[in-house]
Order: sequence, then C-alpha cells, then structure tokens
Amino acid sequence: DNLIDSGAGHYVTIDGFRIRSAINQMVLISNAKNTIIRNNRIWNEPFNGTQQTRGVLIRHGSSDTVIEYNEIYNNYNGIRSISATQLPVLRPIYRGNNIHHLNMAGAYEQNNAVCATFSAGTVDGLAEYNVFHHCDDGGFTTNEVDGAIFRYNIAYLNDHLNTEGGGYGFKTKPNFVMLEGDSVHHNIAFSN
Repeated sequence: DNLIDSGAGHYVTIDGFRIRSAINQMVLISNAKNTIIRNNRIWNEPFNGTQQTRGVLIRHGSSDTVIEYNEIYNNYNGIRSISATQLPVLRPIYRGNNIHHLNMAGAYEQNNAVCATFSAGTVDGLAEYNVFHHCDDGGFTTNEVDGAIFRYNIAYLNDHLNTEGGGYGFKTKPNFVMLEGDSVHHNIAFSN
C-alpha cells in the first residue's frame, strides 16, 4: 500500500531515489522525528484518476520533517501534513520542490487535488521556493494551521478543467482563516 513507511523511525533520510507506483502513499511519515525526503522523483504510473495516492503524507506526531528538492507528479496530491489526533505535526518544511500534473484524470473531472497542503493540526510549517503547476484544483492551501510561513513560491496554470488555469494559486480555507502568527509573502501566482 505505502512504498516507504517511516513508522516511528527517527533521523531517517531518503535521498536520490525514484519512488513510483503505490496504492496509498508513496512516502508515509507518521510519528517520526527529523525525517528528510530529498532529491527524489516521486510519481505514480499509470495514474487512472481513481487512486487516492499522495506523493508524501506527514501525519500526527511527526516533527521536524524536511521535504526538499523533489519532483512529484502523476499522483492525487503532492505533499500534505495533517493530524487527526491530539499529536500535532510540528515544523514541517517543504522547500524547493517541483510539484506538477496532479490528478490530471480527464478533461471534465474535478477532483480537488492540491499540489501541497498544510492541513489541520500542523504547527509552524514552512513552505518556500516551491513551484506548483498543473494541479487539479490548486497550488497550495492551508486549513486550520498555526504559525505557517509561506514565502517565495510560484504557482501557475492550476486546475486542469481549463488548460489555461481556472484554479487558485494559493488559498486559505474560507471557513478557517489563517491564525495569528501566520505569514504569506513574496509569492507569485499567475494564469490560475
């Protein structure tokens, strides 16, 4: 189901691999500390539009996870951090990733995939120097997070229903506005 599952492993580094074709997550990080996912090519082949495969999923209890300089494509979602328990995801960093062509299942399907997300239970996340494009729905979103910094990212041509854009570049959920201490600056979004 998951190609790489860190379990509760600490100080794990995955660097320079080709990671492809899983059913659930390509890389799952759960309750782990100081994990680094770097310089990997992460994709699903073939992608038929029905799989819920994520490139990288960081879950409850994980801290100080660095996801950097990866190319992630042909999955349902790119990178997501979320906690469904009392244990938050602390200080995840998404840096220098090229995330593109996610959930490009068909010309008339809208499946709400996102290049990268800080979701509920994420605290003090940092996303910087990433490029998000051709993701069905949007580039980057936050939802019920605290202390997020989002800077120096580029998002373009998101939402496959219109090959010239139509989705969003950056979005905070309208019902869960970014909390005090969050920072969004020096990002570029165009043709979304």
